Amino acid sequence: MIQADPVRVVDEDMKDVPRDGRTMGELVMRGNNVMLGHFDDEEATARAFRGGWPHPGDLGIPHSDGHIELRDRAKAFVILKPGASVSEGELVAHVQTQLARFKAPTAIEFADQLPRTSTGKTQKLEPREKEWAGHSSRIQG
Repeated sequence: MIQADPVRVVDEDMKDVPRDGRTMGELVMRGNNVMLGHFDDEEATARAFRGGWPHPGDLGIPHSDGHIELRDRAKAFVILKPGASVSEGELVAHVQTQLARFKAPTAIEFADQLPRTSTGKTQKLEPREKEWAGHSSRIQG
């Protein structure tokens, strides 16, 4: 029984990044043990499967020998819709009802907005650097 196709590390245009041990991209994967979609949320499913590949939100650097060094998460903050309110505890409790408890986050950081580039894309470097300042590794646990 095949569990998964090869894992790819891609840029924002779904092109594989070089396996040079330096270039970071987002992991995408397919297989019969990968999610089918978001329950009752077609828009979120479309975002999660852009380019035809599931995007779990992990960032890594591929090496020439085939291994991938995990470095970060692409999804680190929660931005509430206008007029919505939820506490960190409520959100963590909700996620624990949807996922195995060990997969659920233990902490959630809220933001009013994320910085954008001049072309309107989310500027991911700035919040990442702030979040990981003082840590020896961006993968914890």
